[in-house]
Order: sequence, then C-alpha cells, then structure tokens
Amino acid sequence: MTKYDFLVTEVQDKITETISLMQKYDVLPKDKTLREIYDEYLHPEVLPIEDKKIWEALRNNSVLNVFQFDSDIGAQAAKKIQPNSVLELADANGLMRLMTGEEGGENPMDKYVRFKNDISLWYKEMTDFGLTKEEQKTLEPYFKQSYGVPPSQEQLMEMLMDENICGFSLKEANAARKIVGRL
Repeated sequence: MTKYDFLVTEVQDKITETISLMQKYDVLPKDKTLREIYDEYLHPEVLPIEDKKIWEALRNNSVLNVFQFDSDIGAQAAKKIQPNSVLELADANGLMRLMTGEEGGENPMDKYVRFKNDISLWYKEMTDFGLTKEEQKTLEPYFKQSYGVPPSQEQLMEMLMDENICGFSLKEANAARKIVGRL
C-alpha cells in the first residue's frame, strides 16, 4: 500500500512554483537546479528567522501563504499570539488545534496570550491552585517556554515521566495522554 501526504505534496508544489517564478523574473539565478536554489535560499538553516520583518509580516497577515496558517483560524492565531520566534509559531499551531466552537470560559489561545503578556499571571494561577514555589519550579522546564499553556500532548507526557512529578513510564504517559486527548 502506498500512503500519500498531500500536505507535504502541496508544500513542495508551492516551493517549486515559487522558485520557477522567481527564476522566470530574474530574482533567482536560472543556471541552478531546484535543489541548489532551495539549499542556497530556502533551506531552514539559511532562512533569516531572526529578522523582525518576517515576524511583523506574519503578524500583520501580509504573507501570501504560511504552512498551517493559510486558513482563517491560522490567520487569527498568528494575529492573536503575535509570534516572534519559530517556537511561538509552533505554539500557535498547536493551540489553534485546541480551539473549539464552545462558548464561555477562556480558551487556551487566549490564556497563552494573557500569560505571554504577563508571565506573573501564570505563577499567580499556580499559587491560587495551591502549588508551592518548589512545585512551580518543577513545572517550569515543561511549561514556561510556552507561557504555562502547553500546546502539545508531548509536553504533558514529558511532565508525567518526571521522577519528581509522577515518574510514569513512556507507556503510562502515553496512556494518560490518550485519556486527556479524549476530554
């Protein structure tokens, strides 16, 4: 049996078409192969991901197409979260998958933005839930990078496997992840 990943195929088509058009209009050299152009100009290791103009364009929704952010919910996530790094963009991607149509209460994306804007609110929430300063320090390695709002089930699994928290095995952490995923 053959499995096709149509998302990857779509992205590859867009990259190929972009390179062809840029070569056609003399933006990129015509004497280089697709692979050479990709490696020199588009490979993730050469992209200027620290350039503030890139993140500003994404936040303003003035980028023609960004993988996983080319829908209304993706544009909304980028606008709300205002990513400044690949990590924050990945968080936005994970959090937009947690969005539901349910009304009422604070959704994970809004909480992420609130905590991103004032991380002390995360610590206050943990204190209000009765966590000691030591317990809060134990959680920091797993959740602080995402402002206390984990966008992935893997973060939950890593936390559950910590000897200072639950000490779960990988199998037990995966079972817990599946249970939480059904909620």
